[in-house]
Amino acid sequence: HSSSLHGGGVGQPQTTIHNWEKMLQICEIQGYINRTLFDANTEAIQRIITMTSHQSPNTFDINTITNCSAKGLAILTISYESQYTQHSDLIVHDLRNRLLLATFFFATGSRKWKFKNNWLVRGSHHCQWYGVYCNLDGDVIGLSLEDNFLVDELPDELWELSLLKKLSLKDNGLVMTLPPGLSKLTA
Repeated sequence: HSSSLHGGGVGQPQTTIHNWEKMLQICEIQGYINRTLFDANTEAIQRIITMTSHQSPNTFDINTITNCSAKGLAILTISYESQYTQHSDLIVHDLRNRLLLATFFFATGSRKWKFKNNWLVRGSHHCQWYGVYCNLDGDVIGLSLEDNFLVDELPDELWELSLLKKLSLKDNGLVMTLPPGLSKLTA
């Protein structure tokens, strides 16, 4: 893998309303996502689960999606987006990166982020998302989101970005419990 970096987005606050923001509003009002939204995306959701995990769609707990968890919101968002992408363009490796980053996004207070340019914008590659750095193969190798109003805890899914080498999250409101074995990261 190449060590060349390309990162996304310039630091401009983003004001566009996206589908993920509508889902967050629903979660805030009623505390869950309606089953009808899941049912409307069943095929895309099953494809995402099959392509990005070792879990069978038949054994996947729907409550993971409908209970407004960060992972559930990420699955719904990525599945919605994938419906508008040609099937041949759905590269497993890209979907997995997008799903892991989307879970991180929702788990760390996405709506409050100061800069979130291109994050989960349909048609934008995850390497174009603000603060995300990738190698030439599209693997996420760095996240630089200092002073960006991130809150809460880092999700376990972040550590599944296997080529992540640099993580810079200073000056945020995060609770950090780093798992053992992260010696591959640099400041």
